[in-house]
Amino acid sequence: MDMALVFGVIFSVIVIGFVIAFAVPLIMNSGCNQQQLQMSSVLNELKNKVSDVYLLSKDSTIQYTLNIPGSSKICFLDATADNNPTEGWNVDDTRRQMIKDSQYNVWYTDCSGEYGKSIAHLSHETGKSFCMQTGKIWLENIGSSVEVSRA
Repeated sequence: MDMALVFGVIFSVIVIGFVIAFAVPLIMNSGCNQQQLQMSSVLNELKNKVSDVYLLSKDSTIQYTLNIPGSSKICFLDATADNNPTEGWNVDDTRRQMIKDSQYNVWYTDCSGEYGKSIAHLSHETGKSFCMQTGKIWLENIGSSVEVSRA
């Protein structure tokens, strides 16, 4: 057997090993990246719907369907509200204070963690935080803001 052929085979095995070692984690993580992109799209659509309803006359209401990807969930919250495990809202005091300080009105989870977001003009009934994975919500123009509630 020619020595060049032996070294060529060894080199090929090493290169294939590196490709597998670095490509497999990237491929495995691509599902999470896709879920993050879908969640970002849902949040942008929600922001646009809230803006649309805010521009309508007072007492205008629309029903909107949230299509949350995978095991993600979205919470519409009041940082001053107590935990409400039956509605899916249950956080510790440290996280609640961070949400309050950052003035988040939406809290969401996806495959990589938990995040907060503030959507302009969005509010909900004081003291009633709730979470959902997929479903319908009502967006109602109450004059100074757009109130969200379960449909």
